[in-house]
Amino acid sequence: MAAAAALAWALSRMTPPQPTPAEIAPERLESFAPLPTGPTQPLDPTAAAQIRLGRMLFQDPRLSGHHDVACTSCHPLDTWGVDRRKLSRGSEGREPPRNTLSIYNIAGYFAFLWDGRQDSLVEQAKEVLLSRNAMASTPEGIEAALRSSEGYARAFALAFPEQRDAVTFHNVAQALAAFEATLFTRSRWDAFLEGEKTALSGEEKAGFNAFVDTGCVSCHFGPDIGATMYQKAGLVKPWPNTKDRGRYEITRRGVDWMVFRVPSLRNVAQTGPYFHDGSVSSLEEAVRMMARHQLGKELRDREVYLIVRWLGSLTGEIPRADIELDEASRAIVTNATGRAAP
Repeated sequence: MAAAAALAWALSRMTPPQPTPAEIAPERLESFAPLPTGPTQPLDPTAAAQIRLGRMLFQDPRLSGHHDVACTSCHPLDTWGVDRRKLSRGSEGREPPRNTLSIYNIAGYFAFLWDGRQDSLVEQAKEVLLSRNAMASTPEGIEAALRSSEGYARAFALAFPEQRDAVTFHNVAQALAAFEATLFTRSRWDAFLEGEKTALSGEEKAGFNAFVDTGCVSCHFGPDIGATMYQKAGLVKPWPNTKDRGRYEITRRGVDWMVFRVPSLRNVAQTGPYFHDGSVSSLEEAVRMMARHQLGKELRDREVYLIVRWLGSLTGEIPRADIELDEASRAIVTNATGRAAP
């Protein structure tokens, strides 16, 4: 009897067994929504010019204090907006204290950065540009570098036509924010939500059901499957590393101890390593840790396998038409250095 029970337990841990047919009840989808498909009306010339300018600036190392890194150094746009390092490398090789988050799909976030200390894309951009561990620049240095370029002078004039001196630090951040707000990676999950029921496989549907049944949906919901709230790391079982204390570092309130902004799960299969410290490289292990520390549950191998299968359906297409520089823009970006960003 004991041997049979042991055999049954062992078989239950094997992955994957036979494919799992599954359907998703409509009410389970009520807290989710697809990403936007893009602007429904043509952009006005000023808005289009700001986006084009932001696209150039995002890839230009002249925004950094030592002209050695660009936004794309930590947020490569062709790898879902992350460099896949535990900790990125800023100007002069300095490391920021936290793992780099993706730049994609952020337009609808309620707050930015791991601790949510910025609530606008413009102010978030300014902080990164000035941070010693990121771009390590100054407003005066950025303005001087860009004013020396005739190409940028024309681009700023088109983007901010009502301003006599358009090359300003604030306008740099505004243009970056305008560009970043266009970056979306729609996936098969969006097609499914819009009615294409064959967009997901049976195992992916079963994985979504396991995601809901486990309780992950209590924090990860909405168009971004997250990025809508704060939550404590180690809600049920203490988090294994409390060196970084989350929002407590900026508020000094006990209620914010180990509290972080819940990250989006969009493109999560492509954006490891995981968590604020980049301490986990395996998505399967990240799923187990979330269930254990946030929900007090130990998942079986089959449950982890299915959830990871569904998470893979959140991997979107890189919007190459929105991120690639046209010939004139590329000439402006490379004019001073003769090279692309590191």
